[in-house]
Amino acid sequence: MNRICAANEVAGMWLHRAFAMAALVGAAALGPPPSETYPQDAFLLIPTAFGAQVTAREINARKHYPGTPGDYALAVYMRDKMRQFGLQAELEPFDAIVYAPQLLQLQLLTDPVRTFDLREQPVPGDPDGTRPDAGVPFNAGSGDGDVSASAVYVGRGLEADYAVLANAGVTTQGRIALIRYGA
Repeated sequence: MNRICAANEVAGMWLHRAFAMAALVGAAALGPPPSETYPQDAFLLIPTAFGAQVTAREINARKHYPGTPGDYALAVYMRDKMRQFGLQAELEPFDAIVYAPQLLQLQLLTDPVRTFDLREQPVPGDPDGTRPDAGVPFNAGSGDGDVSASAVYVGRGLEADYAVLANAGVTTQGRIALIRYGA
């Protein structure tokens, strides 16, 4: 088990809430709340796109998987931003189970076997999109094991994509479905 910070629950482990926090922290460019008497005024400030970009860069500046030094630095950053808004914010350590894979790989079992690099490749013009220290992507809490089967490309995984395959006599049952991300 690793020691992580309660603020990390918002900033790192619950990513969907991190974006909401980023928007709130992005409002810092507008200054402190107009009234110390009404701290909720901080929540009524209209965030700016610039402020959100600054916050997103800070969140992405370093690896922040739970229990890492980057995770702690991000929790401190978020605590300090909340304090700037006049809110009471503290870091509270607690024990948590944090999964970290030992080996992640994708192989095409041909002769010869081909092993793929699963790290996200840099996107030209988007230095914030990838970092060399980010590691291999994985879903925390996923089951452990090996999966071997024939693969079938299913486009974006929409009903229409499966219908095209079915009309062509291609089955997906018992196979690994490769699905294109995004639209």
